Amino acid sequence: MILDDLLTDDAPGVAKLTDPDAGQMPPCPCYGCAKRVPGAMPGWHLRKGPAPLLGARQRAAQLGPPDVRRWEFLEHGDHGDGRELLIPTWVDHPYRLRLRDGRWRYVAEPYELDAAAAADLAHLAANGYEVTVTAWQARHYPGHTLAVSITPEATR
Repeated sequence: MILDDLLTDDAPGVAKLTDPDAGQMPPCPCYGCAKRVPGAMPGWHLRKGPAPLLGARQRAAQLGPPDVRRWEFLEHGDHGDGRELLIPTWVDHPYRLRLRDGRWRYVAEPYELDAAAAADLAHLAANGYEVTVTAWQARHYPGHTLAVSITPEATR
């Protein structure tokens, strides 16, 4: 997959968070849905957030056939060689939301999570991220996907 500046440009504004009890059900901003949502961007950053940490973990764990999705991205302004980033297969329908304090919340919406995904999430939590998994916050395919929210601790 070749992506352009959507991965590196920070959209202005604050995202409206999902809250079904308050009647807030914003659309999914992932690449598959391609909806422009204020305060949200499809995909994850390459050089910050959980992607580099997960990529390093995946590279270190590669002993057999990789159970990872290989994404090749073009860096912002790069029209030549892409940069490969290894992402676990549970990172499906990724997007990010801008929070009021300026931090990004990184979201993936997989259809299921297995033991390897739980280990990845525990690794993120041990390395300065708040990790939550909810069904009620899913935007992509509510009732079928889970919302895995990964937010850097406020001090990061």
